[in-house]
Amino acid sequence: MKFLKQTYFFAINSVRRMWKAPLPFIIAFVLPVLAWTCLALTYQHSTIEDIPIAVVDLDNSPMSRMATRYLDGTGTLKLIDTYSNPAQAEEKFQRQETYYIVTFPKDFQKNIKLGGSTQVTIQFNGGKLIYAKIGYKAIAQCLSTISAGINIKRLEAKGLAPDDAKAKAVPVTTQLNVIGNPYFDYGIYLIPGMLFALLQMSASTCSLWVFRARREGNDSVPLAPTALNDLRSRTTNGVGRIIPNFETLLPYMLGQLFPLMLANALALAVMFLVIFPLVNFPITGTYFELFIFSCFFALVAMGIGAFLSINMRNLVTASQMLLIINAPAFVFGGYTFPTWAMPDWVQFLSQLMPLTHFLDGFFPLFIYGTPTGRGIIPLLITGGVFWGGTILSVLFYDSINRFKSHIRIN
Repeated sequence: MKFLKQTYFFAINSVRRMWKAPLPFIIAFVLPVLAWTCLALTYQHSTIEDIPIAVVDLDNSPMSRMATRYLDGTGTLKLIDTYSNPAQAEEKFQRQETYYIVTFPKDFQKNIKLGGSTQVTIQFNGGKLIYAKIGYKAIAQCLSTISAGINIKRLEAKGLAPDDAKAKAVPVTTQLNVIGNPYFDYGIYLIPGMLFALLQMSASTCSLWVFRARREGNDSVPLAPTALNDLRSRTTNGVGRIIPNFETLLPYMLGQLFPLMLANALALAVMFLVIFPLVNFPITGTYFELFIFSCFFALVAMGIGAFLSINMRNLVTASQMLLIINAPAFVFGGYTFPTWAMPDWVQFLSQLMPLTHFLDGFFPLFIYGTPTGRGIIPLLITGGVFWGGTILSVLFYDSINRFKSHIRIN
């Protein structure tokens, strides 16, 4: 009962302090929800369409004009104009008014009718990586379809039946079965990763106040009502750090974390109930599992902030260290670039990031709707490292400080 009573009063005290100084709540709930909403509205229609292209038609034949119409009719591509002079198209390309230049060579139709081959040149801006891949795929598929149609007509003219001509012209066909993201909507893959990268930042930042007084440098800020004098812990001189006694360590941490964890859980509820439906994310009936897994991820991320809160002298230094830790998480997470393709030392650093392990388990559950258990054990280990380091730092705080004073360089 004493444990529950202590935890209750620490939690109530934490809520009261947060009411008077709501910055941790703003960081945990308000700021991420605003950022997520902006991202959701930005990528609400994230399917890439109408990529501008220019066509250089050096042949100006019925067949080249037909191919140009086919390109414009794909939906993915949007024809800006057709040119007979390559320099004009190049000028548009340099101004980034078009991302592709498709050039039909001279004698394009003649070479095809004679049974020969011809070469279509495609020039595109590789700096626009996503546009480049999607646009090139659309152009290649369109030209491949046109080529197959020409061969079928040629074989039919030689007397083959339509089915035989099709089998001979296109001996190998492919059938794509894309699960989870059938329209190659980049937002479905990019946005969840970005949302949870922001969650790691907000959850870890809000927990910087776990071992801090409401105002830095104020030693008189109580941790609990005055009636519970035995629960008061000491604050370090001048910096507002709160060091719980051994007897009150667990109740203190649970009480301090309760309102912060509640704020993060509320933010996640907004994400799943408002943000995801806003962008039409196809979650396959796994909302509850995703929510619990995400709350666990937020708790692990909070361990980073708590560790820095107890070990950094002031909040400015702690915030700077946290920025250094969180900034690479977006890249090291493995969803924009695979971790196995990174150098070994980068792979090691990525394993220290909670986001890496969370996304490893989140996307199979998010896309396929099948709980795989992936990411849970590594996330447990990562959380154990940060929270274990936090508890040890509290228990041996005086010894660590004495050690620091011995190695301090004046």
